[in-house]
Amino acid sequence: MEEAILGIDIGTSSIKCGLFDLNGRELIHLSSSYENIQKKPGIIEIDPETLWETVIKSIRQMVNSSTGKYRIASVGICAMMIMPVLLGSNKNAIRPIIHWLDSRLQEQYYLLKKKGYKRLIANYSGSALTGESTINALSWIKQNEPYNYEKASRFFMLKDFIRFKLTGEIFSDFGDASGSQMLDTRKWKWSDELIQELGFNRDIFPELLKPFEVGGYITQRASNLTGLTGGTPVAVGSGDGITTILGLGICRQGQIGITVGSAGVIAAPVKTYPGDSKFRTYIFCHPMSDRWFSLMATASSGEIFRWYRENVVKNREISFSDLDSEASDSPAGSDGLLFLPYLLGSRNPHSNPGASGALLGLRYRHNRNDITRAILEGVSFELKDIFEVEREILSGKNIDIKEVRISGGITRSIFWQQLLADILGNDLVTTKSKELGTSGAAVIASIAAGFYKNLDEAVKAMVICDGLIKHDRGPGELYRKKFNTFRKLYKTLEPSFGLLLK
Repeated sequence: MEEAILGIDIGTSSIKCGLFDLNGRELIHLSSSYENIQKKPGIIEIDPETLWETVIKSIRQMVNSSTGKYRIASVGICAMMIMPVLLGSNKNAIRPIIHWLDSRLQEQYYLLKKKGYKRLIANYSGSALTGESTINALSWIKQNEPYNYEKASRFFMLKDFIRFKLTGEIFSDFGDASGSQMLDTRKWKWSDELIQELGFNRDIFPELLKPFEVGGYITQRASNLTGLTGGTPVAVGSGDGITTILGLGICRQGQIGITVGSAGVIAAPVKTYPGDSKFRTYIFCHPMSDRWFSLMATASSGEIFRWYRENVVKNREISFSDLDSEASDSPAGSDGLLFLPYLLGSRNPHSNPGASGALLGLRYRHNRNDITRAILEGVSFELKDIFEVEREILSGKNIDIKEVRISGGITRSIFWQQLLADILGNDLVTTKSKELGTSGAAVIASIAAGFYKNLDEAVKAMVICDGLIKHDRGPGELYRKKFNTFRKLYKTLEPSFGLLLK
């Protein structure tokens, strides 16, 4: 039987599994959905056992589909970042997992900011405190549920919880730890000083390993549940943002990776510490473990388009492809409309969870086509805002942008990809694999299985570029002017956003 690697990607409402050969070709792809807990508006949690049961179902479907054809030699996992899972002494999750979309995290952000922690956190992590930080979640539990906080014997991230259920081992990796904002990213270790200042118990912080190391082996119990062979190695893995960018093959200086899914992520590898004096970026330890990602993210991107269809258009029979067609019937610039896409605030470069969305320039002449296009352009302008800050930071390191690669749900829309290329003023390279979370997890797991010596070798073998979206210079001047207006309007409205908060 042919050797294959299983990559698992745990997203906001679904779990994707991809089986890959050693050349990065996807052999089988499966997806299972799960429901979040939403008892009241703004309060969003994940039941750990529901998530685990969905993972079991997904893996068993994959095993059944591959039996007799492929041997699953290793497993890689990535999952949403930021969200801590608290384990009790009985090794069970103590409470539901607070989702990164949960409004309580933003409320906690303002309390921590008021206490003066923002600069302290930035000095160690290299990143400004954001509205979705792990610090916010742990702090909220400690403050509001001290009985649960005191029960915790360990905390780790979402992908670590699933790996623990598969292997019984408790670890995390340097990338997910970077996202917690409690890692000293210069020294690649937990910041004991910051943890103490925040009042957290240092004993609950997990040991950190490199993502491509073996994080355990499939236990007999997990084998019985999933159908995976007992003793199969499971890589430590990393968070979804990091893994997806790695799945694009973003390893060399001069490359930039963009992924546009529920949120948008832009990341560039840097061999010298990419500190920014204005703390506009996240600094993540790169999976290669000898460099960093200068990474920036939106709070929401593709999620806004889903929201628009379900809450404004209110017609599930209209597909996203239909909305693409609507947008293409509006001229470049949306006939004067401008959309600020801050429905969940701003992560980078503003670090402002209080920012709000806005539709400006609306006149009687406008129709839904114009509004649809304005939303796509607005999300793209926010990505350009991040892109230009990233360019500035790289320029300070004497690094020129030579290649931009694109991934995520945006790759299902030819129209949106072209629009983004035109707004960025850059060509965009696509890869053969479109599910970069699962393929990136498989790349990492290929080393844990011993197929490749290091990530550089694995990326060269398994990441295949297959397309180029050339930017159109025609609307370039129009988009440059409109982007400048976009930036000015944010600055103009920034002092007023707080007036609209409940």
